[in-house]
Amino acid sequence: MALGFLFGAKVNATVKPNQNLTTLSTETSKTEYKLNGGGFSTRINSVVENSNGTYTIQIEVAHDGCSGKDCKELSHFSVEVNNGNTFSDVSWSVVQGGVTGNIEESLGNNDPFDGFKLDNVSGIGDGNAGSFTMTYTLENLQEQDFLAKAGNNYTQIATFSVSEFTEAMNSATQNTDQEVVDNGEPFNCVYSAYLFQHNDIYAVNLASGSSILVKEDIVPTKINAAAYNNADGFLWGFVKDKPKTIIRIGKDFEATEYEISSMPTSGAWSFVGDIDLNGIYYYKSGKTVYKVDLNPESENYLQFLGSFELPSNINIHDWAFNAADNMLYAIEKKTNNLYRIDVTTNTTTNLGVVPIVNGQQYTYGAVYFDVDGNFYLSANETGTIYRVKKVHTIQPNGAMDSNLFAFGPASGSNDGARCPLAPVPDEDCSNGLDDDGDGLVDCDDPACSGVAACPVITPITSGNEGGLESNDRLSEKINARNYFRKRTSYEFNASKAPVFKPTANALANTAQGIEDFIPLDVLSNTTAKESSPQDLLNLTNAISLVSVDYVNPENETIASILALETENGVYEHTKYICDRLLGGEILGINTFLIEEELFIKATIKNPGGEVEHVLSFSVYDKGASYGVESHWNLDKYSEETFYNFQIWSNSVDDLYTLASSIINSFKEVKEISSYNNSMPPHTFVRSGFYRNGKLRLNITSNDDSSSITIEGGIKETETSEAEMVNAEIALDSHNAQVEFESGALFDFGFRIQSNKGGTPDDVFIADGAWGVDDSSYNTEVLSYEITPQTQEADENSFLVERNINLKAKTQNYVSVYKAFTPRFRAIDLSEYNTLKLDTKGTGTMTIVIMKDGVENWEAQHKYTVTLSQEMESKEIKLSDFKNNQNQSIDMSDVTMIVFTQNVAKIGVEETKEMSIENIQFKSVDATIITEEEHEEAEHIFATNLIQDTTTIVLESEIATTFQLTVFNLAGKMVQQLDGKLVKGSNTIDYSKPVNSSGVFIYELEVNKGKTYNGKLIFTN
Repeated sequence: MALGFLFGAKVNATVKPNQNLTTLSTETSKTEYKLNGGGFSTRINSVVENSNGTYTIQIEVAHDGCSGKDCKELSHFSVEVNNGNTFSDVSWSVVQGGVTGNIEESLGNNDPFDGFKLDNVSGIGDGNAGSFTMTYTLENLQEQDFLAKAGNNYTQIATFSVSEFTEAMNSATQNTDQEVVDNGEPFNCVYSAYLFQHNDIYAVNLASGSSILVKEDIVPTKINAAAYNNADGFLWGFVKDKPKTIIRIGKDFEATEYEISSMPTSGAWSFVGDIDLNGIYYYKSGKTVYKVDLNPESENYLQFLGSFELPSNINIHDWAFNAADNMLYAIEKKTNNLYRIDVTTNTTTNLGVVPIVNGQQYTYGAVYFDVDGNFYLSANETGTIYRVKKVHTIQPNGAMDSNLFAFGPASGSNDGARCPLAPVPDEDCSNGLDDDGDGLVDCDDPACSGVAACPVITPITSGNEGGLESNDRLSEKINARNYFRKRTSYEFNASKAPVFKPTANALANTAQGIEDFIPLDVLSNTTAKESSPQDLLNLTNAISLVSVDYVNPENETIASILALETENGVYEHTKYICDRLLGGEILGINTFLIEEELFIKATIKNPGGEVEHVLSFSVYDKGASYGVESHWNLDKYSEETFYNFQIWSNSVDDLYTLASSIINSFKEVKEISSYNNSMPPHTFVRSGFYRNGKLRLNITSNDDSSSITIEGGIKETETSEAEMVNAEIALDSHNAQVEFESGALFDFGFRIQSNKGGTPDDVFIADGAWGVDDSSYNTEVLSYEITPQTQEADENSFLVERNINLKAKTQNYVSVYKAFTPRFRAIDLSEYNTLKLDTKGTGTMTIVIMKDGVENWEAQHKYTVTLSQEMESKEIKLSDFKNNQNQSIDMSDVTMIVFTQNVAKIGVEETKEMSIENIQFKSVDATIITEEEHEEAEHIFATNLIQDTTTIVLESEIATTFQLTVFNLAGKMVQQLDGKLVKGSNTIDYSKPVNSSGVFIYELEVNKGKTYNGKLIFTN
């Protein structure tokens, strides 16, 4: 799993006797290096005889840094195992340098012996010095050859005899004057950063920001000044309330305490500390820096080495050693200055303000390094991880390359530790691939913010559009809301909206209503505009509401607050659910720290492309105080009268400012005496889509879950009862794609629970609902029924799902309508030229296809048909749909279809009936090729890696037609190409869509029959 450990060697750390040592371990000795050749050498680090008679061996391989044709880069390193002997538990670990590779438990034909190898190696040899260990268990000791294969050279072999392995095993000595205990297993150098919070430890993936609790209550009290020790591979730190006691933590997260009597009492507790490459622990208290030797090969192991004074007491909360120059680096709170500290000269250099955090007031309680000398800062309050590139190259007040890197977990009373020789995967930002394995591609990855063509921030959706995304009861009301907004030409315009003004109660800090808690003048260079969607009061369980858009000088909304009052329960919508199965995506879920309490923060990408950071919580009155609740799942909330706040922003910093301002405004009225908050789910649906009876889900699992359980209710139509389903689905990776056979559906609300437990994720999908417009004068619906369609749609048709039957009395008109998408978003149906449907009823029926770009209802495109008492099939050319200017419709931005029956004379009552079934948009050709004429066509793409254009080659036995359709991974069509084929060979130049990159799916249909599928990769 990406979040866990990079490598996991089994070793025995070396410890030498010392008078200050309270716990001692077995010492092992290492053999001398033997030359393989080409600058490579091998030695035996340790040999241990196990209780079952097997032997665990660790070897170390090193390169001296030579270059040229005689010192080529290592491609693989092979370990011999004789036929008849057995090996197991093979692992490896980087000791120094940027070595990469993977274990392969077999050898190729060119290797001169059998065994296993470290394969696909890079980063060592040909000028790159470094070293790594390989650990394995043998059933029997044997003479072993070790091959350092570089280029095509299979002769670079070092050989060790059985007696040399035996001597290494027997040379381990024990000190009988001290108590001997298990020394534990070291981490060695792993990808993960470790975040200490109080006495809990989290493993953090810096590339994705995801975190998981790996050890709870490791000691009874707090741990701080945590550090990774390159000299022994363990984590170390201070224990609070135990003077002169430091703690060592192994890979099993078991702790061993050491009391060092020579440590001065003045430095008996520190929250700033790290260990240099030589194993010397530097920790800070005030201006004084103290040193302890933690190198197990030193004669001074676990001894206090002295102290020195910094020139000034800089206000820092963590520091870390950079392996590139073995100097300490830290960022100061409030000033945001980056400091370099040379522990050999005891000098401090102010390098200047880190640009990406300039002006912020965060505490950076956890900082880390990677092997390239990039410095990572984690803000306690927001969890945001920032990166400063190659800090060892920065000159005082010189250029500083910094950017937002990931959204991590918020934390308090924290500290960070990480191996500075481990790499951190990075995103390319322009190749359409997920380079760092966090499930995010290019500009969706926070690491690309402000990099290449990726914008730093983008406008977001208005509060006027929010408030309706979650449950089955709301899906039809969403449809009605959007229909009537369109019919009445309603559109919110932030530039014309009134400025939001505080009430007298708010100004006097005696807040009474929900509007009194809306913060003003907290986001610089913005104007608060009232955007309240009052129609929510008729649709939801809200009894009062107000929303405010924070608008910049360009009239772009950069943040919004939607506040609603509810009785006997929380507001029934949650923005967390969003539109994940309708083109939206959750890019990440993390936490915020407000008033030392954790709140859930989600980063959402809307179907329109807007990226929003979202936070929700609810406040209720307890009489003498307030209570606050914040949960991912609505059923976790209590049944109180709540003030509900949903906040979203294009900036994490603005989101934090708004949320903390609301909390503080309640505290100004009376105290908040309780917080009841939940943790976010570790396993959740990132995105997905429904098509042809199948639900495809992209699952992110940050806790290495192996399976999920799906439970929920599926409704076949708007008026049918829900059918409960339960299914278990296996996960095969951190970012898994799974498929669930749901069958045809109108809506599906379900919960996913991972096999690891924790907070479940709730998801909802609904088709655009059918609705009835009976709002005209003296209209009464006598019967209204929705049924499943009786025919399956052709593969290349767009189906308007489900059939409708209506009978009503009216003196004006009655209509039924259906949106093409549940969120009333415009879609492109320009590939179709015909509307096909079955109808019957009374009188005439006007069909309206609503376009997003047409504001006036009267200007929409219409077509009128005459109904009969018998069901008739009709095919209507879309070019016959005309507006009031007699112009044909452009189907590139359509949102809804409406069927209306009008009375002959307004005010005279008529009974109207209409039945509409099997509605499809189709592409109908003028010529029909019979089935007998159809011959299977073969096609070949010249390449599936497309930078601008590629060539499609098709051999056809007949003259026919083809259609090429390209979809993105969310199932949305991005391009379609139609054409004709001649008999024989055909070549077609295909150009990728503008500004497209990444992996796409194509479907090639020949002669409306045979379909071919495959993948395309669009590159920039």
